[in-house]
Amino acid sequence: MGKDGSTIDGFAKKTNAKIAIDINEKFVRDDCFPVKIRGTAEQCNAAKEAIEQFKGELHMSIPKAILHISLFAEIEQSTGTFISIDTTDQDTDGNVPITIYCGTDQQRVAARDAIEQQFSVNIEIEIPWDKTGVIVGKEGTKQIEIEEMFGVRFDIDYSRCSGRNIPVRIVGTIDGCNAAKETIERLISTSSREEMEMWIKESDTDKIKDYAIGQSTGSFISTNNPSSPNDEHVSITIQGTHEQTMAAKEIIEQTIDESSTEMLVTSSLIGKIHGKGNRQLKQIARNSGAYVTVDYFSEEFYHVKISGSDAACTAAQENIENILFGDNFSPQLGTS
Repeated sequence: MGKDGSTIDGFAKKTNAKIAIDINEKFVRDDCFPVKIRGTAEQCNAAKEAIEQFKGELHMSIPKAILHISLFAEIEQSTGTFISIDTTDQDTDGNVPITIYCGTDQQRVAARDAIEQQFSVNIEIEIPWDKTGVIVGKEGTKQIEIEEMFGVRFDIDYSRCSGRNIPVRIVGTIDGCNAAKETIERLISTSSREEMEMWIKESDTDKIKDYAIGQSTGSFISTNNPSSPNDEHVSITIQGTHEQTMAAKEIIEQTIDESSTEMLVTSSLIGKIHGKGNRQLKQIARNSGAYVTVDYFSEEFYHVKISGSDAACTAAQENIENILFGDNFSPQLGTS
């Protein structure tokens, strides 16, 4: 029968026959029950043949973290088997059991081989030992993010650390492993480079394809959670070379149709915009949803650039004007 009748359901699904087992009636032997099949002659014969071919089960397990349920339908169809996965029964290593039913022994072995080929791809790369924290993150948050994003599992083998490098083993599907490998390598390569932060409305995050933009620009982009449940804005962190971060920023601005406003602020008052530990500048960005940068312009002035939606730019400019009391800054250079 299988768990909750899954095996019989598999036979019925494959043959379009109606199959029932009368567990209240013994048949010939004490450990056998009659199986009733209803349908056309062709359906009944197909169901009977499938049941007779059912000589056993083939068991295996794979890590739950790399489980892609949708791929099993293709394997079932190509091998003529039925695959049962119990995601609730997870062992201490994070593996879930898989049982392959139906078909001949050869078909079940073919299904097992297909599963192993799809889900047991191993890729090993080496990273600098002092960069492990970059791909693990605080309390493992970055590792979980990468594993869930690409449906893989990766482990750092600290016992095999050689010199300045340490191996990282990635397990999953072919596409998942390759994508995770590219992301890890990009994280490592950008970890000591420039980092930029910009703010967008949370409603615009669906427009930003972090991974796609990162691939096209060679940068690594992550979207952070709102600072509070009532905050309508989220920050985007871009890592890479100056050229890479600027290219990614430009694509994001174009994607959400951003504009920009520029101002000149006197050197004596620029500290009011920065605030202690740059907190004031971050607060302006958070309150307005705009991205605000301050650059040296001359001995007398600093150049302030505000980018974002029209509403965000206006809000940030008004915020800055209020901080400066509207008396000690030149007119804006322009809006684009």
